[in-house]
Amino acid sequence: MDERRQQRVADAIREELSELVVYELADPQIRLLGITGVHLSPDGKKADVLVRIEGDEKRRDATLAALGKATGYLRHQLASRLSLRQAPDLRFVSDTGAASNERMESLLKKAQHWRRKLDAATAEGDASAGSAAPPKADPR
Repeated sequence: MDERRQQRVADAIREELSELVVYELADPQIRLLGITGVHLSPDGKKADVLVRIEGDEKRRDATLAALGKATGYLRHQLASRLSLRQAPDLRFVSDTGAASNERMESLLKKAQHWRRKLDAATAEGDASAGSAAPPKADPR
């Protein structure tokens, strides 16, 4: 499977799985915030599905186990909805990168806030220094 087709299929799988999990799975143990990505093998037979899961480690494990039990149903639905001869084997993996991305965004926002404060303080300092007596001209 060429790279472009592989990416298109992975995107289609992500979209369909998002709909299936949110609207059709009625398992109360699934505490899914979203499907962040799908990594499809070059032959199209295996797919790692990255999922964001709310809660602590115990809830993550319970959600991953519940999704693991639903893989047969999800594969069947994917095959029929996407007109695939054979749907890939699904492996659900907790996306811990999303949590670190959120933390990084939070730190960047704080840094930008402090940078604006520093720039404002510097600008005020320059303005007050400009209102002081002008430098004396060179007598030459």
